[in-house]
Amino acid sequence: MIEPGAIIAIHRNKRNPFAWLATNLVEPRTEMFHYLLVRDWVPYASDYEFMESNAIGIFPKGIRSGYLEDYANCDCEIYKVDCPEDLAKAAPLELIRWGNAKYDFLFYAKVIGDGLKAFLKMIKERKFRKLRPEDFTWSAGSDVVCTAAVWVGYNAVGVNIVPLGVAPIPAAFQQAIDKGLLQIVYKGPLPHFSTLSLSIEES
Repeated sequence: MIEPGAIIAIHRNKRNPFAWLATNLVEPRTEMFHYLLVRDWVPYASDYEFMESNAIGIFPKGIRSGYLEDYANCDCEIYKVDCPEDLAKAAPLELIRWGNAKYDFLFYAKVIGDGLKAFLKMIKERKFRKLRPEDFTWSAGSDVVCTAAVWVGYNAVGVNIVPLGVAPIPAAFQQAIDKGLLQIVYKGPLPHFSTLSLSIEES
């Protein structure tokens, strides 16, 4: 069973250059790249509903809901947030307020810009290291990427998975795991929940 408010992180697409950069140039390292927020189990559909911010190619789809069947068999990690159950349940509902938000493509330009600034500073100081989430600044705007959608949902109920002012990049979520703010409750392929439900009913 997946609890309302759980975060699902989908393994990176190896053909995505931003995913490669996020995995190899930033620490703490993570192979996860796309993030969803579970709303609840829907008996009618025999599946879990989720909220996300996504894009189709260059087209900014933005905030949407769907069923986990959309990501069935994808390698993933499922996280439980260290907060009261009622706040976790409310977090995905807060994303409904962001229904008009578009996918924030400018987020990537800002991240690249901050990364270049950090590298130039390292060259000047001759102190080389991998980038960290703190090197990337951010404040919530009217549009959001997938990680920011998860962040604003929880921020609206008073839970900060990523510190204020720090960009919610995948490494920042891994940092939250390292700090105990997120607990990994599952690793592996995302099941076909509708198929599992039918199997249980038939047995």
